[in-house]
Amino acid sequence: MTYSQLMEAGDYSKTTAINHVKLLEEAGAVEVTRSPIYLEDNKPRNLPNKYKLNLDIGLVDNEQNTSVMKSVKSPSEYNRVG
Repeated sequence: MTYSQLMEAGDYSKTTAINHVKLLEEAGAVEVTRSPIYLEDNKPRNLPNKYKLNLDIGLVDNEQNTSVMKSVKSPSEYNRVG
């Protein structure tokens, strides 16, 4: 996901999205593979980051939350999924 998609999914600012990813990464809940920066028309660009979730770190009660599946049509719908 791009930070713009995370912003839309969480309904918060880019700074908050970046901080949340950083906190999740520090907690070991997410492994982030950052895309390299390249130049396109002399402007820096990069592809979206890739995220690998680690759900076995003890932040979630595994007996009650063994799996979760939600379908949404757009990232903005994520913040309304319960």
